[in-house]
Amino acid sequence: MRILLLALFTLLPAPANPGPWPRAEGEIYALGFVQGGSDPWARLYAEVGGPRRLTFGLDLGGHLQGPEAERRVRAFLRVPLDVLPAPWRAAVETGFGQDMPRSARPVARASLGVSAGRGFETAMGGGWTAFALRAEAAADGTAPTRLTASAVAGIRPAEGWTVELGAFAESEGDDTSVTLAPTVQRAMGGIGDLRLGVALSEDGAALRLGLAREF
Repeated sequence: MRILLLALFTLLPAPANPGPWPRAEGEIYALGFVQGGSDPWARLYAEVGGPRRLTFGLDLGGHLQGPEAERRVRAFLRVPLDVLPAPWRAAVETGFGQDMPRSARPVARASLGVSAGRGFETAMGGGWTAFALRAEAAADGTAPTRLTASAVAGIRPAEGWTVELGAFAESEGDDTSVTLAPTVQRAMGGIGDLRLGVALSEDGAALRLGLAREF
């Protein structure tokens, strides 16, 4: 298992998925999925390529049930940084958003993040690995800073197929969560790419079903 994880994270060209790679001007990438389990939630993520290699984005998500259900929205701007040796790519990201708890007042947040990644060609197919760190501070200082980190690796072993392994961590005050998310993606022609995965955390396993598409 340790050899498999190492291969996925270090032996994986640039992906269509989110990462430090800038979108071509006018290109749109959209990803939406729902997660089941004891705490179901949904997410909609989009990136739009702008001029000067800038990428604009919108990230919406939230719990689907429960008295403490929270929704989040964040708009961001990603700027590529030419600071790493090839084939590594890096970017810095700034954003502004809002937490919208069902039973409390909304909290505005400003965010700053960095990401890095690289693409590979292997005997099994093209792949990539990407890492990201982000801090989100409450604009009025009434809520603790939220820290998030992610590491995602993917490979395309056959035409139309993508296999990913992602690790995601979030810390806010005394609350910390870590999720491991293996995902299989299948190209479905004009519909987009169907994504099927499992989220593994201390709360157990939950099924994820989503759709990704480029325009």
